[in-house]
Formats: sequence, structure tokens, C-alpha cells
Amino acid sequence: MSRNFGLGSRDMGTAGQYALNNSARDGAVSFSTAATNGDRWQSFADWAKDEGVKKMENVTPELVKEYGQELAEKVNNGDMSASTAQNYVSAVNSVMNIATGNKWESVSPTKDCGIAQRSAVREGAPGALDRAAFGRAVEAVRDQVGARAGAVVELARELGLRSKEASLLDARGALTEAQERGAVTISDGTKGGREREVPITSEGQREALERAAQAQGDARAVMPPGENWQTWREGELRDAREVVQEHTGGGCTICGRPMPASVTRRSQATPRPVQGVRSQTKTGTRRRGWPSPRSWGMVGLMWSLSTSAVGVEKLFAYRICIMYHICIDTLYIDTIRKDLIWHEKESRLSKSPPPLTGWQARGSSRPFGRCASVWAPEAPTRFTST
Repeated sequence: MSRNFGLGSRDMGTAGQYALNNSARDGAVSFSTAATNGDRWQSFADWAKDEGVKKMENVTPELVKEYGQELAEKVNNGDMSASTAQNYVSAVNSVMNIATGNKWESVSPTKDCGIAQRSAVREGAPGALDRAAFGRAVEAVRDQVGARAGAVVELARELGLRSKEASLLDARGALTEAQERGAVTISDGTKGGREREVPITSEGQREALERAAQAQGDARAVMPPGENWQTWREGELRDAREVVQEHTGGGCTICGRPMPASVTRRSQATPRPVQGVRSQTKTGTRRRGWPSPRSWGMVGLMWSLSTSAVGVEKLFAYRICIMYHICIDTLYIDTIRKDLIWHEKESRLSKSPPPLTGWQARGSSRPFGRCASVWAPEAPTRFTST
């Protein structure tokens, strides 16, 4: 047998990636998982190379245990999380299992390598639980960002709403419903589109609804009427999140969960995307936020107009675009069929067939092109016998 179980490369790291790619093509794993495990396998291959192991045939469970024990030391020193170390060992098990045809003896990251168990238990209380600190944070949001953003933050804290639910809430209608029924129906921005009810049991909740209704004004929702969810989330709502995080000592603006380091770094280093601004990409210059038309002519025009819609409205506009194209094609084909039948009938009654003109003389099978807006120079006409 050739080197590295015949996977097509003499390099152990590359051979492992080939094995994962083959597994993804067979549907055993996704291509995203194959790419992620490939990077983790490459780390093991580099480590094994330093240990003098350059072929997959020489990889043993004892070698993987030694590798896992070194990862466990990094976890104990605080250089790596327990979940990351376990994923690295699991990636080695996955690659070796594929390469050996399910004959690999898996190594347990926790039992065999001594890596600590994963833990998702909170070590500290959320900063938003402190009423005084949260009150100062809300006032700071109103002063620095705006009344609407402050209303969203307060609704999320008092009613337990998600940021999208609070942003799309009709606060005036919710206040009326709370006064009449003692509960608020949440239907927009929910997970899975499922409605749910939030009981109103405290005066703080009613006051939060009153302030939100005042900030909403005559608009349909707390979110500004001139913005969509994406621009609102990446704009004022993002600024409000950072303000609350600053005043409450860290944590999410809504639930107080610790913000991931990647989010914090992105908020500090990544500029906010602006609608309609051109940006440089690997494939060239494109206009962010405005997709190109799917085709030319009337269909392309309708698609461009549909980009102003959101959610279900956009999908509905796209379906109208497709149905328009299908109906136009069907109408023209039916017209051609009727003209040809009529022409054949008249030709049998006459001694000599009438001359062909227009699109029929050119031998075209249809008077119009693929796109509905491309019109032929001459439309089909009725022929009369001489």
C-alpha cells in the first residue's frame, strides 16, 4: 500500500484533508466540518512531524494521547479552552477513522488525555441585574443614542423580549392590550414566527411600555420607520449595546451574558457597513446592499424594484416576477399556435399559400426573445388568402 493509506499525498497533513474532502463528497460530513477538522488535523500533523512521525500509518492511539496531554496542559495554564482542546483531539479521531476504514481505536479527550470537562455554568452574575446600574445605562443610551434605542433596551429588560422583538413591537397597541388584558402578544421578531404572550404583572413593565409608546410616536413600531432591521441592528442598536455593556460592567444589553471576544474586537476594529457604499472585495468592487438584477428587461426591472421590500414582501415580489415571465411566455406561445392553425386552415382552402412575412419568413420559432422586454421588429399578424 502507498504512503498515508493511499489518500493521494505523501504529506500527512494534506492526506488528512483529502480524507475529509472525500467524506464530505460522500455526504458523511458537511464541507464546512471538513474544512474545520482539516485545520485541526494540520496542527496535529505539524506536532507529529516534530515528534518524528511523518506517515499516517505510524500514528497510534498512544501518540494521540500524548498530543492530548499537551493540550490539557495548555488548558490548565489558561492558554486554551477545554472545548477547543477536545475538538482538536476529536478531529484526529475523525481523520484516522476515515483513513483506516473505521478500524481506528478512538481516544477520549477527557478520560485518556485528561482534558477538563466543558462547562457552560456562569461564574458571575449578569451586570444588568443591578437595577441602579441598569437605570444609569438606560439613561445614558437615551442621551447618547436616542429615545428609541433606550426604549428597546428597557423593553428587553422589563418584558424579557429579544432585541428584534422589542424593536418590531407596536408599543402603543401593546400598552392598550396590557391595560385591557394584563398581557402583551408578541408576534413580530419571534423565533420561528410563533406568537407568544408576556404577562404584565408589575408597574415597571407598564412604565416601560408607556415610555416606549411615547418614543414610538405615530410610527408602526419602536424601530425608526425609515430603517430596516439590518441597518437598525448595525447602527443605533449596536451603539446602545456598547453603552449598556460599559455601564453594567460587561455582558449583553438584553440578558447580561458575557459578550464574545470576537464581537468586542469587531465592534472596535470593523467599521459599520453603510447602505449603498461601494466596498472592495476579492472579486472586485461591488455595491453593498444592492443585489444585481437576475436578468435584463422587464424581469430584471421587477427584481430591482423588489429589492426595496423585506421578508415576505420580497419573496412575494420575486414570485410575481417569475410568474410574470411564465405567463408572458405562455401567452405568446398560445398566440403563435393559434396563428399557425389558422394559417394552415386558410392555406388548404386557397390554391396557393400566402407568402410568409415578418418573424415567420425569418424562420424564427417564436416572435419574441427569452426576455419579455425584447420585442421583435414585427409582431405576428393575421394572413388573408388571395
